[in-house]
Amino acid sequence: MPDWFAVSKDYDGVHLSIAGYLALAGECLVVDENFASVIAGWDPGKTYWFTDELRFYAEPDIWNCLDAYNEDCRWERISKN
Repeated sequence: MPDWFAVSKDYDGVHLSIAGYLALAGECLVVDENFASVIAGWDPGKTYWFTDELRFYAEPDIWNCLDAYNEDCRWERISKN
């Protein structure tokens, strides 16, 4: 289980996109050298909120998953231009 309390210190919520769910459902996701996880129990397209008040520090980042269907899965931040 993720440490949602620790996550809530830095984030207002966590969203799992439908594309992210389809790309990663059933995959073993490496967290670090000792831990791994899966996205079991997540609803695709749903946001889990940790607060009733949103904190806006900057515009949100948009990320794109590259090579989602092979072992070289990696993410890139999309420019805000």
